[in-house]
Amino acid sequence: MDLIDNSEYYFDYVYEPDELKKLNKKIKKDGDMITQGFVPTKLEFEQFIICLKHRITNEIASFIHFSIRYNFHDIKKILYVIYSYTFINERKKGLNKMLRLVLENACKLNECDAVVSMPFKESESRIVLNKLGYQNVYSDIFVKYIK
Repeated sequence: MDLIDNSEYYFDYVYEPDELKKLNKKIKKDGDMITQGFVPTKLEFEQFIICLKHRITNEIASFIHFSIRYNFHDIKKILYVIYSYTFINERKKGLNKMLRLVLENACKLNECDAVVSMPFKESESRIVLNKLGYQNVYSDIFVKYIK
């Protein structure tokens, strides 16, 4: 994806238990009082974490934890965003948007019908979701149908 290839970040996956523990510690250290989310130390079947890392430091700048789900309301197969986070010093750079575009491409490749996200009320993800064409179709559930 050109958007990522031409940035100071590179795309990666996080899946090793040690990496997941380190990610949890980094979130707590970041001090964001809105979410203080939790990343599992072991990913379940059909759960994934994609991230953007600095090309120089190899530190995670932003990530999305998601799963593949079936028969969600009227949607046959979806990518369901469990949790997304951009570290405080990395915000306002479009990193979450880049990762969500990667998810949309993954939907097309894996024949998923939609990406579904339920951001926190205080989250700025809502702004990103609106810009990317997601619809608030259920109570705080944002959906983007993939064609």
